[in-house]
Amino acid sequence: MALPSYTRPPREVTLPLNRRRSSPVLLRADESGPYHEEHVTVPAAGVDIPLTVVSRRDCTTPAPLLLTAYGAYGTTRATHHDPFLTHLVDHGMRFAVAHVRGGGEKGRNWHDGGRVLNKPNALADLFSCLDHLEANGLATLGRVALMGGSAGGTLMAAALNVAPERFCAAVLEAPFVDVLASMVNPNLPLTASDRSEWGDPLTSEAALACIRSYSPYENLAHKAYPPVLITVRTHDTRVPPVQALKYAQRFRRNCAGGPVILLPEAGGHSGGASLQDSLRLHALQLAWVSTHLGLNLPQERLRE
Repeated sequence: MALPSYTRPPREVTLPLNRRRSSPVLLRADESGPYHEEHVTVPAAGVDIPLTVVSRRDCTTPAPLLLTAYGAYGTTRATHHDPFLTHLVDHGMRFAVAHVRGGGEKGRNWHDGGRVLNKPNALADLFSCLDHLEANGLATLGRVALMGGSAGGTLMAAALNVAPERFCAAVLEAPFVDVLASMVNPNLPLTASDRSEWGDPLTSEAALACIRSYSPYENLAHKAYPPVLITVRTHDTRVPPVQALKYAQRFRRNCAGGPVILLPEAGGHSGGASLQDSLRLHALQLAWVSTHLGLNLPQERLRE
């Protein structure tokens, strides 16, 4: 089996299954390296929200923060090694994953607590985690960037609508930002199945009101937003790029601040046309984050 980590490659552990043991085998994280992965719970509204925080061990003061979450479809966010992310952590950034309701981290009830009429709970959980990070000296107001993709992009864009002044930048990757238009259109390939997650506004007034309360496109406000980078894939059939186009157009027309940058790339919902394309886009997204967080990165010449 392999032990995953955000800051190092998976560590393989071999357990002989043909031997009887009188005590359990404890697999401990590596405490000797320069990084600290902390798993805490944030109490809020009668639930405990799991929160993962990654930083260098010598980072003991408030630091620029990249906050991400997903919170949909009962999906548990997988831990995986990301050398690009580790590079930013090495230069003073802190990284946090809020395992909000709607995901699968705590079973079926956790998913049910963040879907359909409970979908706003995921947004409340995200802000509870942010409040915790700031209250405990791990983040500073105005030096927090958001990153989320697909349904996670819904969550991040909704957070921008609620309190744009709390963030200095955001990255939305293939974001599902026009929830209402999607759920009322039966001709889209995923509408029927997605209604179990988001609700059916055609048959339920409660679902209609709920979606309208948080749908990012519907709630873009006449106020100042931080810079936003939106990346879409030209052949994405799960979240058609037209959603992001509509969102970016309304953002530019109605909102102050920004800018909002829309970057189309080749590929589908799951990634780029090639591994190189996916890696290049991920590096670009994190470069956007590092610039707006004010990280002092060395200017290294890129190899062709």
